[in-house]
Amino acid sequence: MRRRGRHRRPLPPHGLRRGPRPAHPRGRRGHHARAGTRLAERLPADSPARLVHGDFRLDNALARLEPRPEIAAVVDWEMSTLGDPLSDLGLTLVYWAEATDAEELPVGATITSAPGFFTRREFADRYAALSGFDLAGLDFYVAFACFKLAVILEGIHARFLQNATVGEGFDQIGGAVPLLLDRAHRTLDAGAFS
Repeated sequence: MRRRGRHRRPLPPHGLRRGPRPAHPRGRRGHHARAGTRLAERLPADSPARLVHGDFRLDNALARLEPRPEIAAVVDWEMSTLGDPLSDLGLTLVYWAEATDAEELPVGATITSAPGFFTRREFADRYAALSGFDLAGLDFYVAFACFKLAVILEGIHARFLQNATVGEGFDQIGGAVPLLLDRAHRTLDAGAFS
């Protein structure tokens, strides 16, 4: 057993809760590994580092409606770092829902599927027009965002199975992992807007 500190009780080798580790759904680890390998093979060339939010999505933005609708603030910066801003665009597009989507993720807002919002393609085109960034490699960033979010949600799901996470909706998180990994593979195969 590992020790947490000088005068604290020992932790079990697998984490905070005593008892068996949660079972991994069959094949899930291989699905993660295959996506990771495919992403590593398509890693884009280095680009100049810029400030990256790390969890950029509509849920992390505060909007002002008057005198015209605009983003007033972006919140939740604890995952920020220096990196490629296209990683923020990729994650935004993963969270961006459309009315025609076959599956709905149990995380993030679905307001973007309402009439009046851009499609993912329109959003990306607008981003390119305003930023001047070349989006030729966008498929990688969307697939990477799917992979990243799948890993994060897998960790949350494991904590839920250990009764270490409380709150509404955590029982649905695990179901998003295979959806995200499938979406990552589809994006690598057919493109971000397939």
